[in-house]
Amino acid sequence: MEVIISIILISYLILILILWLSWEKSTPLLPKEDFTPKVSIIIAIRNEEKNLEALFNDLTNQNYPSDQFEVIIVNDHSNDNSVAIVNEFIDNPDIKVKLLS
Repeated sequence: MEVIISIILISYLILILILWLSWEKSTPLLPKEDFTPKVSIIIAIRNEEKNLEALFNDLTNQNYPSDQFEVIIVNDHSNDNSVAIVNEFIDNPDIKVKLLS
């Protein structure tokens, strides 16, 4: 019985050693230093006519690369001119805006 336990223990230790050595040899998967992930900002609006200008100004003034983020505006049955204001801003070349109704 002691022989069987010794064989199992030695086998286990060898397995742990193999796994540890393999782990040490592996290279870490780190992103490149200049890596900038793409970001999507989703904003739901409902009768936000008064706040949209400030919102778009803040989004335009971000320091994030404009080709790496997009803004998705979701209209939640607005009764004011919110959709018209968003449609005017869609043509802005500084930021990518999509409107979903």
